[in-house]
Amino acid sequence: MKVFTQKRTEEAGFRSVKDALKTLLPDVKQWGGEAIEYSRVIGSFAKGTNVPGGADSDLLISLAHDYNYAPVTIYRGLFEYLRRNGYPSTRANHISIRVTVQGHEIDLIPARRADSRSENHRVFNRKTGEWAVTNLQTHTQYVALSGRLSEIRLMKLWRSSKDIFFPSFLLELAVIEALKGQKPLAQSKDLETHIREVLVYLATDFQSSSLTDPANPANIVSDDMLKIERTLVANAAQKSLAGGWKSFMSTFAAPSG
Repeated sequence: MKVFTQKRTEEAGFRSVKDALKTLLPDVKQWGGEAIEYSRVIGSFAKGTNVPGGADSDLLISLAHDYNYAPVTIYRGLFEYLRRNGYPSTRANHISIRVTVQGHEIDLIPARRADSRSENHRVFNRKTGEWAVTNLQTHTQYVALSGRLSEIRLMKLWRSSKDIFFPSFLLELAVIEALKGQKPLAQSKDLETHIREVLVYLATDFQSSSLTDPANPANIVSDDMLKIERTLVANAAQKSLAGGWKSFMSTFAAPSG
């Protein structure tokens, strides 16, 4: 079960993703021109919470603070540009734009810097139709240093097995919140207890919890989910608790033969 208990390093796969990024970035730069200040790998890969079935890479496309376009215009502009210029399967996701390049799924997050001094960005949320100021680098550090990477990776696989909507960053925050006060897994060596605590939290308190953005407490990340969506997560957690640990883990067991 090494996929759950240590950060996976797949050098050949990473090189392949880097090649895909090298193919994609010139097209992105053609769209944004001099307004693009830099691009940076963020998200689950940078945090150490990536799992099979997710995006192969998340890339922040940082635009200058004085780029005089609204966040929604920036988001839609990049989406439409990619659809018209060689990436017809481009999909609009939660805050990202997913592009398939050389068999790899890349999530692009176009965002305008909030000012010239900080790493804060104005990020458009397609689900709410609003934008918020946040710091995606802070998100990366907060999760990467949480001591909960194994539990987060396992719960992401659980999410996929249940086919439920549960945004990755919110899932990460929920796992961290559920395990407050628990020893890190490296000390407790008790993955079963930790996952049970997470499932109990999702089945009960999660529906009414207010989980905030560690980079900007004014952003209520849990508001990204509708009440019915939270209820579906709670129902799935209740069923997993009822099934017990062996049943839970059997969901991820590799087929024999």
